[in-house]
Amino acid sequence: MCNSDRVHASCRCGGVQWNAPAPEFKQGCNCGYCQKNGSNWTSCDPNEFNIVTRTESVSGQQFDRHSPRHYHCKRCGTPLWTWTADPLRDHTDKRHTEYENPILNWNVNLIIPESESANERQVEEAA
Repeated sequence: MCNSDRVHASCRCGGVQWNAPAPEFKQGCNCGYCQKNGSNWTSCDPNEFNIVTRTESVSGQQFDRHSPRHYHCKRCGTPLWTWTADPLRDHTDKRHTEYENPILNWNVNLIIPESESANERQVEEAA
């Protein structure tokens, strides 16, 4: 499982689960998609974001070329994370790929409390 400086999160159906650094902050978003879903976001280095379970498909949509791509679980519709391409790509003459300086935000409302995670492990071990 996670150590104290990492958290475990999951979509509502449990089909997509991940570990990430414990959030230092959370912030809302004023776009219609996030307002409708009540998402709150935090950022982390994409190399520190680890998908541990993916039994369901993940789908993404981008509303315009300057907005982040929003990803959600295709089964339950839970907003999971956003991926923003390198902003320098659009504002300089240099050619950057969208993977050079990406911004990954994930939905902090999906953190599974440590007590729930411990209970799930006990049930799995008993089975």
